[in-house]
Amino acid sequence: MASSSIEAFPTPLLNVDLPTVRNNLRSMADYTAKHSLGLRPHIKTHKTRLFSQMQLEYGAIGLTSAKPSEALAAAVDANDILLAYPCFTPSRMQLLASLCRDHQVRMAIDSPDAAERVSTLLRDHPDCTIGLLVDLDVGHHRTGIGAPEAVVDLARRIEMLPRVRFDGVMFFPGHVVPRGDGVGEGMENVRAALVRVLDALRSAGLEPEIVSGGSTPTAKHTHLIPEINEIRPGTYIFNDLNSVRWQCATLDDCAAIVHATVISTAVKGKAVVDAGSKMLSSDLCGADPQSGFGLLVDHPGAKIARLSEEHGEIELGESDWSPRIGDRVRILPNHICPCVNLQNELIVVDGDEPPRRLAIDARGMVH
Repeated sequence: MASSSIEAFPTPLLNVDLPTVRNNLRSMADYTAKHSLGLRPHIKTHKTRLFSQMQLEYGAIGLTSAKPSEALAAAVDANDILLAYPCFTPSRMQLLASLCRDHQVRMAIDSPDAAERVSTLLRDHPDCTIGLLVDLDVGHHRTGIGAPEAVVDLARRIEMLPRVRFDGVMFFPGHVVPRGDGVGEGMENVRAALVRVLDALRSAGLEPEIVSGGSTPTAKHTHLIPEINEIRPGTYIFNDLNSVRWQCATLDDCAAIVHATVISTAVKGKAVVDAGSKMLSSDLCGADPQSGFGLLVDHPGAKIARLSEEHGEIELGESDWSPRIGDRVRILPNHICPCVNLQNELIVVDGDEPPRRLAIDARGMVH
């Protein structure tokens, strides 16, 4: 876990421990190499060029981004970029065309309309051809196609359109998280849904080059679905309280920690810190929604019970902590991805080297 060696920096701040980051990258790279999987990390977690470069150095075959503006800011060193989001509006397509000039670009879509819009919008960019992955709904029910015959119809339509090509399928198993009994049944259901689609595609003479899956909670269970040939974890680079509670990381694997300062103890049984929803985000812990808005690393008996924009309200409960004005605390965020996007910079620590500021290159890039 990130150590406290940055007291000279004003709070609130987000501290990232580079040795822990390297351990996380090495561990995922070892797993994917062992199981002959391509690793295409999602940069939405860190949104920085430095960490994109590190992921490529640790064996990533390419990177995944949510939006083209994010990729242009933080993924430019990757030759192969997947946009796991349907970017078919004119403004995003202009950014996409810029990205296509120097990179192989793929995009996930889940409708014929999206495929046709992408093809049409690329008419004015004759040097651009984009590989399309059909987004599958394997149980998460957010986006994606569930019916195999509809997947086949969309793949055939893509093959008929100019400036695009059918490269395969992708899915997000966000509904599958490790519990006390593991992920076996959840992964079995995902595999069954995936196999039905793959069988239908192959029967229609459509062989997907890419079968892309994965999330941080399911990443190291991917071998249970041998049909997958690449994964797209994001949170694993830093981890967070969700990762810990979903049993895919330990506290020692958590590289990003918020530092805050106690600003009030006037209300009995409570302390207030200078990190509110503008620092931590309002996301609850998915595995334990009643646990509050992050883990007080050094005071686990206390609970961050409520956030307003600038205030984090801590209920002391059964804790033996007696907070004083000016005390600094360390908080492990529930969900690190929105927390990073709320910052302009990270404070990076690398062993005995002096802490340094690192700008978040794609902060706020949502187009």
